[in-house]
Amino acid sequence: MTANLFGNRIAPACKYCGHITKYMQKEDACICTKKGIVKGDYKCRAFVYDPLRRSPRKQQGLREIKEEEFAL
Repeated sequence: MTANLFGNRIAPACKYCGHITKYMQKEDACICTKKGIVKGDYKCRAFVYDPLRRSPRKQQGLREIKEEEFAL
């Protein structure tokens, strides 16, 4: 049910897992309660998706609209 929040095709990765206690973004490493220190893209059988660990994509900015586009 929670997988629908960001889509159904979430690739398992420890940086999105509910078992990690800390994610160090610069080193791309996690401290996991099950496996210890692992890489952020590592996955194991104990993976539990936590949607609050995901950060949303940046939205595209609006383009500048010219006055010629409104002329008939």
